[in-house]
Amino acid sequence: MMGQMAAMIDRMVRIRQRAERGTVLQPWGLSPQNADEGSSLFLDDDGFAPTGDHRFVQSLTLWPVMAATDTVWSASDEMLKIHAAMSKGEKPNLHIPSVVSLLRSGMESAGRTVWALSSEDREERRRRALRLHIQEQEKYQAAFTKREITEMRAGKIPNMPVEKIDLFEEGHNEALADLARLKAAYPNLPGAPGFKPMAEEAGKWLNTHVPQHDYGELAVGFNEFAFGRFYSASSALAHGLTWVNKFLVGPDLFVLLSDGLAAAVNMTECAIALYEAQAQRPSGKSDRVRYYPERLEPTVREWATLYA
Repeated sequence: MMGQMAAMIDRMVRIRQRAERGTVLQPWGLSPQNADEGSSLFLDDDGFAPTGDHRFVQSLTLWPVMAATDTVWSASDEMLKIHAAMSKGEKPNLHIPSVVSLLRSGMESAGRTVWALSSEDREERRRRALRLHIQEQEKYQAAFTKREITEMRAGKIPNMPVEKIDLFEEGHNEALADLARLKAAYPNLPGAPGFKPMAEEAGKWLNTHVPQHDYGELAVGFNEFAFGRFYSASSALAHGLTWVNKFLVGPDLFVLLSDGLAAAVNMTECAIALYEAQAQRPSGKSDRVRYYPERLEPTVREWATLYA
């Protein structure tokens, strides 16, 4: 019994510590900045605008981390409130499906940027950004949007004037044409990985490039399998699957919360550090304001050498 109590206290301490780390990342996400002229990211985009966006790689890799900082903040803030209530002897609603789904979203989003930017080869980073863009457009334009237009034409979406439907369809057709041109220009480009394998690949890269700011979580084996395991459990919760229920009682519940925070916070911290490592010019003073926690700075400096 004493051993179980000690283990429970240890988990709650880790939950609080990880949640505190998660709440200090949001200022970075709320303050987007252009990459420094001459930086690795700037050069990734220099002369490379396959869609006409002259910040193509920056755009594809910045927004996922911005989104991650918000979902991770929301989950972390909720966990700190829960921790405070439990410390007073209260029994608060843990909001497990909501918190875990937010953490999964953060891990997925940040993992996209780690996967896209981790290669030390510029052409490969460009290819990965293209693969992400094509994947997004295929899923949205080729499926959802076309079906929506059909529903509009059939009158199943009320109060939609014909001229608006025509304008919507015109934009859809232009997007499809742009997508077809891209695929013709890059005929041998493979599809981007799905969410789970992408998170696992990002986790694998982190295990071979353990960040300087690591608290020991990545160094001691929170590896791609751990990221994948949390993805599977959180996906089950998000979609109402029942097999995960056996992990929602007793100590296992707090292991799930602790691991979820570890997965989402670590991935988001590392995505920020990796982005900054490539967005700051390799020498001289950066034009970018440092909105990320100071403890990430050693990682930014170390990883910057990979892309100089």
